[in-house]
Amino acid sequence: MKLFGIIGKPLDHSLSPKLFNAIFKNLKLPCRYLPFQVEKPHLKNLIVCMKLVDVFGLNVTTPYKRVVAPYLDKLDISAKRCGAVNTIVRRKNRFIGFNTDGEGFVNALWEKKKIRPKGKIVTIFGNGGAARGIAAALAKGGAKKVHVLNRRRIRNAKKYLRTTDILIQATSAQLTVPLSLLPKKAIVCDIVYHPRQTKLLHLANKKGFKTMDGLWMLIYQANLNLKLWTGKSIDINWLRKISLSG
Repeated sequence: MKLFGIIGKPLDHSLSPKLFNAIFKNLKLPCRYLPFQVEKPHLKNLIVCMKLVDVFGLNVTTPYKRVVAPYLDKLDISAKRCGAVNTIVRRKNRFIGFNTDGEGFVNALWEKKKIRPKGKIVTIFGNGGAARGIAAALAKGGAKKVHVLNRRRIRNAKKYLRTTDILIQATSAQLTVPLSLLPKKAIVCDIVYHPRQTKLLHLANKKGFKTMDGLWMLIYQANLNLKLWTGKSIDINWLRKISLSG
């Protein structure tokens, strides 16, 4: 039995254990995925323990994406580029940090909304680990400009919204956004998936904007994680169905 898991705090609303255990069952893999909720002072010791008990892979979520790197043996370019780790892979007893958040978001944006980042102006609310991963992937994909706004700069977001093609809400807060300032062709995305229909997406839908919920990003980056860990992939629409099931 191979062990995988997720590190973070809190983990009450994480869909990852449900998703990955369903994936392993579907693919008939002898694997188990568990949540590991940990306080920051114990993060280093947890990583050491994960190595000792032969954990084969981990996801990293809030609030540790930007602080876990020093406890790993190596960083992939995807993590170096954005300064955040959301995936850990064991290779020859070494823990290597990756970031699949950005690629997961970009893949979802193209495959589900037929939007490429090339030439687009992007505004991201939030500058945490997920936001940084997304920003790096969009820049790599040829975005014309990527504005990453921390909470202080969000208060002055109006000057960015008027030219924004892709608006991404990447904070845990339910923000009030003056959507009327956005061009009509803009797409509004929220990486939060609990609730799936956030306040921002509800308002954007009412105003006629294209939208993308956070579940699509979660699903696409989960498939990338699966490939890194096992070399396998699984149907995206099946994953969506599983994630929405009770």
